Amino acid sequence: MAILASNSLGQSFVLGEGLSANTDDILEVAYLLAIEGIPYLWCTDHTGGVLLGSGSNSWISLYEGDAQFTGHEDIGQRQVVAGLRMPRQLSRGELNPKTGTLETTTVTFDLLDVDGFLPRLFASEGKDADVLSARVAPGTTAIAGNLTIQGGDVTPAAEKYIGLERLGPAGERAWFNPFPWQGIGHHHQVANDIPNGPPKTLVSEEPLQFAGRRCALYRLTRRIQPGSVSHADWAPWHEQGGPEWFGVLRDTGEYRANATWSIGAFGPESLLRRRMGTFDSSWTRVSGAEVTLTDEQRQFAIAFFTQNGSDAITTYDSIGFGTVTLPASGTKEDFIAAIASEAQDVFDNTTPSDWGSSTMATEDFGSTKTVQLSFTSSGVEIERDGTEGTVAMVGCVIAMHETLWRLLGYDLVAQDIGLYDELQSERDIPFRHLEPNEDRFYNLSNSTNNGERPDHPGYWSGYFTTRALGFGMAEAHYLTHWWSSEPES
Repeated sequence: MAILASNSLGQSFVLGEGLSANTDDILEVAYLLAIEGIPYLWCTDHTGGVLLGSGSNSWISLYEGDAQFTGHEDIGQRQVVAGLRMPRQLSRGELNPKTGTLETTTVTFDLLDVDGFLPRLFASEGKDADVLSARVAPGTTAIAGNLTIQGGDVTPAAEKYIGLERLGPAGERAWFNPFPWQGIGHHHQVANDIPNGPPKTLVSEEPLQFAGRRCALYRLTRRIQPGSVSHADWAPWHEQGGPEWFGVLRDTGEYRANATWSIGAFGPESLLRRRMGTFDSSWTRVSGAEVTLTDEQRQFAIAFFTQNGSDAITTYDSIGFGTVTLPASGTKEDFIAAIASEAQDVFDNTTPSDWGSSTMATEDFGSTKTVQLSFTSSGVEIERDGTEGTVAMVGCVIAMHETLWRLLGYDLVAQDIGLYDELQSERDIPFRHLEPNEDRFYNLSNSTNNGERPDHPGYWSGYFTTRALGFGMAEAHYLTHWWSSEPES
């Protein structure tokens, strides 16, 4: 048992046996280890063992019975057991300045098998399992019915293990989360039965897989006061503060002498590892996210142009700023549909030619060359027919707010090249940042239309043309193939 003391000067120190001090506040400290999907919580020694137990008259029930956790915790489901032995030190990781990642750390916890269930818990022998044969999507909605297993059979989802995830008594997702809040159920894919393929997802009544389970260590405290000790003297789990340490299990551990099970884990870097500090990214695109735009972010402009063999650029149909606005909210697919619709409306001739795809908008530029445009979730495709003539290249310039460019997956900085620079990759796109009321959304010699300049900041124009890789804008004469540009991510 550890006693933490602090005096009126704010100084803290640990009291060992035989020591005493005149203190204003003395705390008892215990440590608690939680493992994802496992109903047991292991605890260090403490006065009276009052943290141990399960059910309505237990310390863990103060958490399970709290109204805010209704639906993903039930009183009596979890059990606090004795036997946790703390390691000599806990490493929280160290940043490698060269790679920008956290160094790998490990820690080993010793669990004394006080109640005699550890061999069964960590064993894989003698446990029946089925193979999942229908994908289970991530989420928090309970699986009320059955799980489909190999052979076309079904099994009730309630209280089953799917890989690392434990389902609750009514099919609740992420049961026994190692953190005192509602978890999100994992994505369980179905692996094909191929040699050396990915592992199959097992469905069982007992845990089979331990490597990769998240785990967390908590530091629990109570203020020591005269009189008997009760579990109510310790604040509930969710009021004790965040984890002292967290990570993922490395394996099922190994048995040591004196009824002790040793289980290893990787440290916080196992959940935090990423390239940290090596690039500057101020945004993250979330798949399926619904975005709401302000009125200042909804402006849209588009123009089509051609370039002849003498480098002369001619602008054909266009929609300037202030003519149309994009929807106020929607998903990526919603905005793609809106942009494609506006591009279609620009064209004089909406009947596809016999050489192109009926899914593309079509325009006849002065009876000299025909162009088609397709704006989809995978990118922008612009195409012209291969007939030789005075038109060397056709192009489209689109201007909209950076919020939308990024929602669609484009990186305005990483993909940007100069307007007249040679294309080195299919992901190279000339982007231009537009100063409000100053820069025209297409910088073309004869652009005299109204609505060329945005009224608000944050707008960028992107140029999509039929010039080939290795060519600059002025070199793209009489090219007959088209170029497809795709989002960076």
